[in-house]
Amino acid sequence: MPPRSRARARSGRCRPCPRPRRGPAAAATRRGRWRPPRPTLGRPSCTPRSCRPACHAVGGDFATGRHCATDQALFRGQPVRRSDNSSLRWRGDSSVHLRSLAAAITVVAALIPATAAHAAPATGGTSQAAKSVKVTSVTVPLPTGDTVTVDRSGSAIRSATVDPAPGRDGMTFTTSAVGSGDLSVVPADAEPLLAAGRLDARLFDVKALIDAGYGTNGTATTGRSGDDAVALIVQHAKGTDAAKKIRTTAGTDAGAGHSLTRLGMTPVDPGGRADATATWKRLTHAPGNSLAGGATKLWLDGRMKIALDKSVPQINAPQAWQDGYTGKGVTVAVLDSGADMSHPSLAGRISTSEDFTGTGSAQDDNGHGTHVASTVAGIDSTYKGVAPDADLAIGKVCDSTGSCTTSDVLAGMDWAANTVHAKVVNMSLGGPADETDPAIALINDLSARTGTLFVVAAGNDGENGVASVGAPAIANSALAVGAVDSDDKLAFFSSRGPRPSDNAVKPDITAPGVSIVAAKLGGGFTAKSGTSMATPHVAGSAALVAQAHPDWTGGQIKSALMESAEPADGRSPYQQGTGRVDAGRAAEQQILASPANLTTTDGWAATAGQNTEHTVTFTNTGATDETLDLTIDPPLSPTAQPGNPGQFAVDHDSVTVPAHGTATATVTTRAAALPHGPWAAVLTATHDGKPVTRTILGINSAVPSHKVEVTATKRDGAPATGTALLVNRWTGDRYPVSLTGGTGSATVPEAQYWVGMTIITGSGADRTTTMAVTSVTPEADAAVALDARTAVPVRVRVDTLGADDAQAAAVQAALALPAGSASYTMSVVATGTTSGQSLYATPVDNADATYRTFAVVTAKGASSAAPSPYFYHVAHSWTGGVPADPSFSVKRRDLTDVHVTFHGQGTDAAGTTSAAPDDDVLLPLNIDQPVRFPSTVHDYRTPGEWLDRATVAGRQGIATTSRTFGPDTTATLDFAAAVVGPSLPAAPLYRVGDVMSWTATPWFVDGDGSRGGTDWGATGTVTLAKDGQTVGSWNAVGSGKSVTVPTGAGHYTVSADVTRDQAYAKLSTRVQSVWGFDSVTDGGEGTILPLAAVRFTAKGLDEYGGADAGATTRVDVTVQRAPGAGDVTIDSTTVQVSWDDGATWRSVKILPAKGALPRHVDLTAPAGASHATLRAKVSASDGSTLTQTITRAYGVKAAS
Repeated sequence: MPPRSRARARSGRCRPCPRPRRGPAAAATRRGRWRPPRPTLGRPSCTPRSCRPACHAVGGDFATGRHCATDQALFRGQPVRRSDNSSLRWRGDSSVHLRSLAAAITVVAALIPATAAHAAPATGGTSQAAKSVKVTSVTVPLPTGDTVTVDRSGSAIRSATVDPAPGRDGMTFTTSAVGSGDLSVVPADAEPLLAAGRLDARLFDVKALIDAGYGTNGTATTGRSGDDAVALIVQHAKGTDAAKKIRTTAGTDAGAGHSLTRLGMTPVDPGGRADATATWKRLTHAPGNSLAGGATKLWLDGRMKIALDKSVPQINAPQAWQDGYTGKGVTVAVLDSGADMSHPSLAGRISTSEDFTGTGSAQDDNGHGTHVASTVAGIDSTYKGVAPDADLAIGKVCDSTGSCTTSDVLAGMDWAANTVHAKVVNMSLGGPADETDPAIALINDLSARTGTLFVVAAGNDGENGVASVGAPAIANSALAVGAVDSDDKLAFFSSRGPRPSDNAVKPDITAPGVSIVAAKLGGGFTAKSGTSMATPHVAGSAALVAQAHPDWTGGQIKSALMESAEPADGRSPYQQGTGRVDAGRAAEQQILASPANLTTTDGWAATAGQNTEHTVTFTNTGATDETLDLTIDPPLSPTAQPGNPGQFAVDHDSVTVPAHGTATATVTTRAAALPHGPWAAVLTATHDGKPVTRTILGINSAVPSHKVEVTATKRDGAPATGTALLVNRWTGDRYPVSLTGGTGSATVPEAQYWVGMTIITGSGADRTTTMAVTSVTPEADAAVALDARTAVPVRVRVDTLGADDAQAAAVQAALALPAGSASYTMSVVATGTTSGQSLYATPVDNADATYRTFAVVTAKGASSAAPSPYFYHVAHSWTGGVPADPSFSVKRRDLTDVHVTFHGQGTDAAGTTSAAPDDDVLLPLNIDQPVRFPSTVHDYRTPGEWLDRATVAGRQGIATTSRTFGPDTTATLDFAAAVVGPSLPAAPLYRVGDVMSWTATPWFVDGDGSRGGTDWGATGTVTLAKDGQTVGSWNAVGSGKSVTVPTGAGHYTVSADVTRDQAYAKLSTRVQSVWGFDSVTDGGEGTILPLAAVRFTAKGLDEYGGADAGATTRVDVTVQRAPGAGDVTIDSTTVQVSWDDGATWRSVKILPAKGALPRHVDLTAPAGASHATLRAKVSASDGSTLTQTITRAYGVKAAS
């Protein structure tokens, strides 16, 4: 992703508008300004409110909103409850990640606005870069076979569409999120199982599924699409028989090759979407809230991404070598992308290997694993590894793209500990913290049972601020590794603590991780940065300690490494653990303190007036008594702010530890002296003034907390089962409450909470869905009730439509409530023929709340075979919460009649369309309706701003930016109109230092260049070259790529060749673009590179994109520059046409703009021509060039 500016810490600042615009950047630009009301959908303007407590100075503020909720939680001593429970990723190079009837939807979002594109004239004048936001449509599957499509600007979700699987039209869905990139969607039949702890919540987390490689945006990198099924890990009793029973119950042998039976787990991959529904039914058909076939829990088989000439001496490894410790006799397992078995630096070092990815070999096909393995044990004389005589066990758990399934990683961990009996396991991979991740539990289990030490990268999310350490590094037993540079300065990307779940201290230690030179796949050496590179420095150091102390367990080795580390002054343990690893000192360590990280094992929490005592045990493995002087450094916050020195005390100034014996000291935490929040200090033991051990002391001082009991009742008076959500109004933190038998509870810090739940009553045609919301402010243990019987019906009526000729295809009730720096938005959507009678909402009275009812009405009986000839998209908003009557009536004469034309691309095709109100408060929720390409429909909609999208044959997606319609006007909207071609709604290529990064680019969209979308039926390649030499290539469709280029200046070319051989697209069958530009190494601030696109718009074509034979066709020509690439003069633009698919070319004159007529070319097809192929060449004053060809841009009809 492009370079990001770092949010500055501010406090005491209040935003007068309670509802932020879409995203932190937009919010920052509007800070302190009143936003006037826009004439859209009855949405209210902002109203003032009193200032909230200022954010703690650990980053962010209420105005920018980026870190505020997190930092407020820390300030109040609350664990940070992040919602990004996505799959795991490699801790690799910091610039390259290696690492329907009733349907209920609950959504929380702050969204990023899209603005119109600005295009340059075709010739002459100044080119102004487009300022629009790129929109990417992603369709992800759920384990039930249902799908969710989200339109995203960057990582921010702009809108969402839920599509029940065939046969599940009556299903209900509940979603929740806080922030713009977070959305979960839970079907009703999964709710009781989630509440009972039988399902991994990530199975329904859209962001987690996208990051795990599921969805159409994963096709290019992971081979998974929206048509694929979500792969599962089924937990069950240990043993082969139990695993066979699971596979029989699931009805599939997919994934049976994994050896997880010792762990009591079986991977199950249903295959396709239809199979997913069947597998779901088989595994969940058991009575009550249990699973079938002996299954105890279903986990997401997620995906992890794989995150020395100077660095090895930096950690003092040569001192250990001099003492005779080189790792000889110690096995280090490297779980990564494999290793280059023929690389000279690894010659003779690999003792065994195993492939877990299904490729049949542990040979590295990415490069990350080779780099990591050689850092551990490389034998090159210049770039020698930390433990050059250690034996390497290579476990390939990550594929060529750097993606690693959870099941592969679990199998690799089990193999390393139980089969290879590795003393040390290096895991340079991970992802967002989720304390329920099975990899965390397995690390703790294997560490205790086998004595293996797991050394895990802390993560590369340091720019996200505090609480950014990921999983599985947050495991108690894991040695979590952060990164420093060659001067021992903390790397900007190194993830910081505390641990999100309980504010315990993580990471544990740091190591060099910036510009580390190690073995390169295919030979030679290369530099990479990341905590991936820091981790093998620690793993290699652990091998040295293991050789020096062969009887030590992994826990003892971990203690030795942490206690001998070199700290940096002024840095908090939450940033560096105990400091930068010192391999030489660690190998010589004779005295150990236990525990080395007091909070990692305990995670203590204290309240005012409470003192807590903990014992630190010193063990002397040497032959002489040692007297240790004990001191405690002043405590520091996660951002190194000083705390109260009286927070911690030790009962002895010194202790004497006898030879081969132990001594203890008692550390007391004094809660009365504590400000709220996490604080950490270090207990240092010295001998003759030299440090011997360093023990982390951490405490989390929480605000008073109370139990809140939630009861829920259905409309028929029966107890409701499911999950209620408590959302902290001030921080946005969420606390799910599982209700069994209608009751459940959670213990939460004192604050005001919104309590929301979707309550389902009845089934089939009698099913009703209720959006139930209330609030509670617990100052003691409290109870709150959600009663669907108090709800009122949500109805929408159109004056010209009756029950005999129309049906409500969907009705939505949506409520936005303030929650920290974002919003808590609960939304219920009823879809299908009975939706107009099935939706209810409980009244809510809150001055800061906004409520909206939204409905989609179609012709009765409309279907994919017979789409509706018209749509009604009507919405109305209220301020102050859910009114006593949330229904409304509209008259057609008050609506805007939008003529929407769906153009055929040379042929007929089936597709879908949707429109959603865009009011900056509530997440636009699309409900797809079937359409035919070509066709035209009348779409009557409430005047205001709308987001529209369409898909062709389920593959080609086109999404518009926000557009205002009406009032009292007739408008037009077109989809897939010729010429379909490349667009640059956002910058496709940028450079930071010597890394060029490409972002996914829309190749086949129509419109003015501001639209986004991806055609997943296309294939192609992008190639980057410098001065004629290729430096990188990648998949052109839906994927990004970062490439390290030679330092200095040079002339670059980017060549793209993208084709689509699809039945739905007989036009624009191939796009070829060749860009040329000069570029030089920048200072790291980031440079957007000057790419351009030519937008052609053909006029007067028929509904299939065909021109009349012999007639003159006007084709408008516009040059579009990459947003942010700067203003330049277009020196020349030329256009050529071919009537024989590019065999011969004719130059055509570009006619100048005149009045309302834009620059254009007039084209007349010769006799016998069937298609027009267009080629444009552009050169600009900065020396950049473009040659763009669109094959079969439009058709030519045969003469009659």
